[in-house]
Amino acid sequence: MRVKSRAKQVAPGRKEGRMRVQGLRTACAGCRELLAYGVGGVLTTLVNYIIYFGLEAVKMDYLLANALAWAGAVIFSYIINRSWVFNSKGSCTKEFLTFAGLRLVTLGAESLLLYLAVEQLGLLSSVSKIVVSIVTVVGNYVICQKHIFRKTKNKPMGLPINQSSQQEGEPT
Repeated sequence: MRVKSRAKQVAPGRKEGRMRVQGLRTACAGCRELLAYGVGGVLTTLVNYIIYFGLEAVKMDYLLANALAWAGAVIFSYIINRSWVFNSKGSCTKEFLTFAGLRLVTLGAESLLLYLAVEQLGLLSSVSKIVVSIVTVVGNYVICQKHIFRKTKNKPMGLPINQSSQQEGEPT
């Protein structure tokens, strides 16, 4: 009997338990999104590399090959990010135009870095492409998360819409 009463004293109340579960859901949802983005990013990078190295193999200029590989990767990436990573329900047209527009910024950065690595540093274009891709992957994640597939303010991921994100005891 004594053990049971001790367990009751140590165990959190129902509300505290629910708050912990909600916190875990939020943390797990964030991890799931990051993992899904990582897998989607690997697949997108493969699409980009297949197009780029295929075009380079037929002796296309490396900057033109990079632009065409970017276009194929952007279309693939948009589909993956919208449907699988961020589970977006926003306007397809608006999101795609924003997505492609912001990705143009990373295309510009990638092309400039690729040019500098090949022409100024004398690196092979294939090696430069791989190194430069690391920079753009990080930039693209931040752009997607913060500017394209945004979550509703004050509603952490993983919580139903009708529940408040405010924790008990916090001032309103």
